[in-house]
Amino acid sequence: MAQLPAGLLPNYRWQSFDADGALLPGSLLYSYASGGTFSTPLALYSDVDLSVALSNPVEADSAARFPAMFLQPEGYDLILTDADGNEIWRITDVEDIGQTFLSNLGLQMAAGTYDVNSGYVVIEGDWFVTDDAGDTTNPFILQLPPLAGWTTPITYKHQSANAAEVTPDGTDTIDGVAAAVTLAAAIGKRPTLTLVPGPSTWFRYSSDDL
Repeated sequence: MAQLPAGLLPNYRWQSFDADGALLPGSLLYSYASGGTFSTPLALYSDVDLSVALSNPVEADSAARFPAMFLQPEGYDLILTDADGNEIWRITDVEDIGQTFLSNLGLQMAAGTYDVNSGYVVIEGDWFVTDDAGDTTNPFILQLPPLAGWTTPITYKHQSANAAEVTPDGTDTIDGVAAAVTLAAAIGKRPTLTLVPGPSTWFRYSSDDL
């Protein structure tokens, strides 16, 4: 099995019908990359490992049933037609969100904001933050966002020559303590801290001083 198995297109065996509820034997399902243009074909697959691409369009059998169809980890736009090519419906943004997210997790974890100045407040989308190596603020301050509602880890790499403090918001805590976490000056190495949001506190998942 693949390291990240493919998601199954909802409805294991689609059966197609027209607007009056009549079966559509031989109907055709066209699949495209999402975006609403229906211009870039994107294959569906017959197996969980995405090793055998189905024809595009996929054709329904004499009972108007389609085979099992597995999604690549991205969005699809779909068009269903009858056997004569008359459009029955179209839909955009069919996607297994969890599968797509996990397949792009490495890219997500590298996404963030780089070379920020002291006092920077972490914002949504900041999985990874670096400070400006030339910032002489002592100590350098990185402000955490409110813990409530935050769901992703934050990794901070300290690059300047003075110490840095990672400061929780308001009454939030880090490892249960209402105080900043201090990182040493970046002399000879670049101290790094990863925090994960817990139900009531930020947890230090990893850091150079653990």
